[in-house]
This record gives sequence, C-alpha cells and structure tokens, in this order.
Amino acid sequence: MENTRFSTGLVRLQPDLRRLASRLATNAVDAADLAQATCLRALEKRRLFVRGSVGDLKNWLHRIMVNLHRDLHRKGAREMPADWLEEVGALEDPAPPAWSTLADEDVNAAVEGLRPRLREVYRLFAIQRYSYATISRRLCIPVATVATRIYRARARLRAALTGGERPKA
Repeated sequence: MENTRFSTGLVRLQPDLRRLASRLATNAVDAADLAQATCLRALEKRRLFVRGSVGDLKNWLHRIMVNLHRDLHRKGAREMPADWLEEVGALEDPAPPAWSTLADEDVNAAVEGLRPRLREVYRLFAIQRYSYATISRRLCIPVATVATRIYRARARLRAALTGGERPKA
C-alpha cells in the first residue's frame, strides 16, 4: 500500500520536477536527464523516505535533484576538455615484444646451454610446474636456493634470447 502512494506521488510531482530541472540545467536535454536521474534515485532510495505527505515528498525530491545537479557540476569541474585530442596524431604500432618472435628451438637450445644445476631447477619449475617447496624437497636444497637458481636461470635465458649471447655455462 505504501509503495502505491509513493509511486502515485512521484507521478503527480513530475511537472514540478521538470520545472526545477529546467531552471537548474542549461538545456532541455540535460533537464530531462536530471529529472529522470532524480526519479531513478528516488525509486532506488524510497525506503529512506519516512514522511508521508506529498509536500514532504516534493521537498525530498527537490533535495535529491539539487544534490545530483551539484554532483554533476563538481564532476564537470574535475574533467578536462578534450578538444586538443583531435589535433594529436595517431600513435605508431609498438614493435612486437622480443619473446613473441622466438622459436621453440631457440628457447630449448638456450635452456640446454644453462649449467646443469640451473637447468634442472628451471625445468622442474617452468616445464613440470612444480612449486618452490616441491622442488626443494625433491632436490634436497633450501627453498631460497631454488628461488635463486630460478632467478639466475631466467636472467641467463633472457640475456641469451634477447641479447644474442649464449648462456654462461
């Protein structure tokens, strides 16, 4: 029953809302948007409306509209006009990353060129997808050593594959 009275009051107050919106907004389209946003906000927050008279509803709706209007102005003050964007030329496509041009054979050869200790830990991590803890238990070495070997293997592979060097053995 209460929702019906609220909806009926909202419909009856539409002309008042449109008049206030046209005074606040700079054009008819913005005024219509403001009135619609006010009604939407009122419907979303109708549980917060505790008074019952149409006059109270009118005051509540006007307060919502004024607050929405102020929020839009604050947002507009923070936005920067983008007229200058039309003058900016298109950016060139970036070069593809170096790793995307590598062949599997190159990667396999670089891994084979690693020292045996680094190669073993790197394969367990990168190929077999073991965690640092599993590799640590499997090879009977500390987890910190596993992390260090993976770091060094990656650094040597990166140097070998992007810099044209062979990994240091």
